[in-house]
Amino acid sequence: MWFWLTNSQLDIRPPIIPPTGDGEIRLPFNVAVEPNSVVLGRTLSVIAEDGNPVKGTLAVNPDAPREVVFRPERTLAPGSYRVVVTGGADGVKSTDGRTLDQVRTLDLVIPRGT
Repeated sequence: MWFWLTNSQLDIRPPIIPPTGDGEIRLPFNVAVEPNSVVLGRTLSVIAEDGNPVKGTLAVNPDAPREVVFRPERTLAPGSYRVVVTGGADGVKSTDGRTLDQVRTLDLVIPRGT
């Protein structure tokens, strides 16, 4: 018996983070992301543990269009961060129009030095 599995929704994978907080955060998706749908503070936010948004730049990786890259303005301090990705019609979209089914939150930790 054969089954065909399809994924009709955009989906996000666990983020790739720098271990020291001094690099970019890469957010892999299951399909290519529409660059115009990725807007810092509107469709994707990085929030520090104090509740303040982290300033930086956000873009779809031109060499890997399934990946969104956040480059913080400053080195991320050790601690917890939350990435919030907006779903639905007003959120992040794939190049073929798929959307996330809901808001996704991803928790990150930049470890404290030893």
